[in-house]
Parts: sequence; structure tokens; C-alpha cells
Amino acid sequence: MSPISKECSQELDKPRGQYAQDLKRSFREIRRAFDIFLNEPQQESLEAILGRVTELAASSASLGFADVSAVAMTLELKLAACLGRGGMPGEDEYRSFRHLLASLEHTIESQQRAGPSFIIRPLAKIEPRPLKQRVEEVLVVSEDARHASWLASQVASFGYPARHAATVKDAAALIATIRPAALVLDCAMLESCLDLVSTPQAQGDEYHGAPLLVVTGPDELNERLAAARAGATAYFTRPVNVAALVDKLDTLLSSAMSEPYRIMIVDDDRTLSRVYELVFQEKGWVTYVVNDPMQLLEPLTDFNPDIILMDLYMPGVDGTEMAAVLRQFEKYVSIPIVYLSMEEDVSKQLSAVSLGADDFLSKTMRPDHLVAAIQSRVRRYRVLRSMLTRDSLTNLLNHTSLKIRLESECSRARRIGARLAFAMIDLDHFKNVNDTYGHLVGDKVLKILAKVLKQRLRVSDVVGRYGGEEFAVILLDIDDRDHAAELLDRIRAAFADMDQSADGATFRVTFSCGIATFPEFPDAHTLADAADRALYEGKRLGRNRVVLASADKE
Repeated sequence: MSPISKECSQELDKPRGQYAQDLKRSFREIRRAFDIFLNEPQQESLEAILGRVTELAASSASLGFADVSAVAMTLELKLAACLGRGGMPGEDEYRSFRHLLASLEHTIESQQRAGPSFIIRPLAKIEPRPLKQRVEEVLVVSEDARHASWLASQVASFGYPARHAATVKDAAALIATIRPAALVLDCAMLESCLDLVSTPQAQGDEYHGAPLLVVTGPDELNERLAAARAGATAYFTRPVNVAALVDKLDTLLSSAMSEPYRIMIVDDDRTLSRVYELVFQEKGWVTYVVNDPMQLLEPLTDFNPDIILMDLYMPGVDGTEMAAVLRQFEKYVSIPIVYLSMEEDVSKQLSAVSLGADDFLSKTMRPDHLVAAIQSRVRRYRVLRSMLTRDSLTNLLNHTSLKIRLESECSRARRIGARLAFAMIDLDHFKNVNDTYGHLVGDKVLKILAKVLKQRLRVSDVVGRYGGEEFAVILLDIDDRDHAAELLDRIRAAFADMDQSADGATFRVTFSCGIATFPEFPDAHTLADAADRALYEGKRLGRNRVVLASADKE
């Protein structure tokens, strides 16, 4: 198994050690249920035994007790076959059950002494490396120094600091000191740069995986193939469409894509769900465990997971039923739901997936394999979600997504007694920018404002493009109204002092802002309406200012 930190290894030893102690208790419960069935044979009693044996087979496999799981699975198959016929066991089957129960007891005793069949090895401590803190800086590498300089300057004009290098040696030196956010590499240098570009692919999280974008001349399949083999995430031909390249950088480097994965675990097995939780947290992911599936909906709204891992068989409700319920909600239609189960019948797996889930993973998977399987699914989901919920130009939330988020945050604030602010922002005289310098320059101004808002607000705050030259911000958990106004006014002043450029000319752009706060305005509709009226009051008063809506004046 892939090594993890010593601390996580020690934490994992706790539930696994407890599980080893609980194995005999689990067996006694199965034995007791079997004795009840012998005294009064009923199909319901046999189904109860099957449920306990299935649970034991799944949890023991996931926690490294493979021998116990193997015997339990054999017993599970025989019980399921008996139930499938709809009758009571014959004498031969009774003898087989007794033999397997004896074998299960013996195997549990043996594995209690021997311990788990796989060990999670701790990592040696890695000392932090100096001067390698990630910065949002793009490195352009090309033997054509003029082209590299031009491309770096174009990227920088969209708000991404950029440097360029003409040799592999120069590029390697820069990478060693600044850890660029992305590499833009001339395809002609691809072969000589293989060691350079393979570094982020080979070292993964330790390097932080700077994405590679390749620029080439004619669009040819063999060069695309070489770029793909080098790990390129995007491919551009000359003359480079700078706007498209920056759009790709926005997607790859957006905070939404780099935020920790959010994993919700729905499983009534507390020990097993705790193990999953620890393994995922070791990866830096955020987890939320629900052991009672009937209590799923409320935390789901607040936690907003990237994926739901759900046990297929749980007391009172199975995973297919719960998945069907979740798909009734429009906001949960696209969220990945993955079943975790010991079910080996392919037809049952396909049937379960057809009822609302996206995939089916076996509980016999080792935790490191499970992590890899989840990682690819969450990454794909985030890309698709970004395409559906984000504005294509600025990569901020689009109008619809922002309104949904505002309603959700108002509900949350009302439930926990928090305060929030909603700000509407509109660029002043923006039509003059488009008419004077062209729409490409206007688009650049919009992207720069989007970047300024994301950089100067907290990670927890929500930024969206409301439409045209209008933006909106949700400030969460604010102290008071004045604090929100002061924060937006500082951003207004900073943006007003920024020089915008167009073909050698420089100019400046300002914005006006209207703010309304919750609970002074008690719901999403009145909040947005009040902020919009405050914005136009700012326009009426001369623009380039922040106006705070007052409920007393409404």
C-alpha cells in the first residue's frame, strides 16, 4: 500500500485495533442469530444472518483481515443461494453452515493473533524545501526569445505574472526557485525538455503538479501525441490565440479546481467509515461522515460534497433508494454517487447503478486504490461542474449559479444566526472602453477585475459575474455592515489606481458598488434588490463609490 504519514498510520491503528477486538463480538452475534434460526426456522431470521455476514465480509476486507473476509464471503454466498431458492436449508446445507461458522471462528482467532494482512507504512519525515512556495506565475519556455517575450507579456496583461526562458537550463533554474503555476512550452523544445516537464508529472503532490501547456506550429497528430505523452493538459498552434490560452489558465488555476476535495461518506459501519475518513484526510481532503442515512439531507446542503460514497446495504434503507431520493433534487442531479459494497453480482451492480448512482466500487479495494479511483472521478466532476456553473470569460460563477448560491447562503446564515453581505459591482462607462479600444481589451478588463476580486477577498467569499460588466460578491460571516463596505471600498480604490493597457496606450477604469446585508434584508430576493438599488444610487451620485443600503430607507 502507498505510504502515508506516521501520524495517520498511528490514527488508523486505533480503529483497526478496535476492530480486531470486535471480531469475536461480531462472530458471537452471528452465532446467536444462527441459534435463533435453528430453534425457529424463518426466512426473516436467515435474511438477518445474511446481513450480518455481508457486513463482516465487507469491513474485514477493507481493514486488512482478508482471511476472515474470505470465509465470511463463502458463507454469504451459500446463505444467499439458499434464500434465492425461497425455501429452508436442507440437512447438507445445515452441515455446511455449521462447518463454515466453525471455520470463521478459527480464522478470527488466528487473525487476531497475526494482525491485518497488509500494513500501512509510515513516510519518513520530509523537510520543507526553501524558496519553493507556489506563486501564480507562468513560465514561457521557447528558443524563439521574441515570441516567448511577447507571449509572456500577453499573459501578464491578463493579470498573470509571467517570465520567459530561452533554454532548458534557464527554465530549470527558474523552476527551482519560483515553482511556477504553469509551464507554457514550445513543442520544438519538447524532446530536450522531457526531464523538465516530467518533473511535475512524476512527483505529483510533492511538486504540486504545475500544468503543462504546449505551443506548436502546424497542427499535426504526431506532435499532439508527443505533447500528450509528456503530460500536456492543453495544446495550441501558432499564432497563439492568447484569449483561449488565458481561458485555459483560468480553468486550470482557478481556486475552485485547487480547493481540497470534499468527500461525504454514508455508511452505517462506524469503524470502516472512520478508516476511510482518516485515509482521505491524509490526502488533504475534507470529509463528512453520515452513519445514519436518514440524517443525510441536512448536512448535504451545508457540506456541498464533490462526491458521495454510499454503502449499498444499510439498515432501514439501501443505497439505491437513497440515491433515487437525492436525484429528485435538481441541485443534486449531477453530483457523483458511488456505491461501496461487497456485492459481486454484476447484474445487481448494473441494476443499482441504473437507479441513480454513477459507479460501483468494491469494499475489498485497498484504501490507496480507493483514493486513486475517487481522485479521477472528482477531478472530472469539477471540470464538468465548472463548465456548467461558471462564466466562460472570467471563470467566476455565472448568474444562475450565483443566485442559487445566494439563496443557499441566506438559508445557512438564518439557520446558524450568521451575518452576510451581498455586493453588486458595475464598471463605470464600460461601453466607452469597448468603443475606444475594442471588445478584446474590454474582455481583458473584465478578467482583470475578476482576478482582483478573487485575490483580495477571502477564499470563503463567493464571487460571480452577474452579466455584462456587472459582478456580484457574497461576503460570508461578516462582523458588521461597515466592515463589508470598508473592504469593498479598498478594492474599489486599488482597481481605480491600476493602469490598463491597449496597444501601448494606458487608461484607467473605475467601478461603482452597492451593498446590502443579511439579516437587515431577510432573504435572497430582497437582498439582491436592495444591493441593486444601492448600486444605482452610487451611479447617480457620480460613480466610483460604494453605497451601503439601509433597511430604514426602504
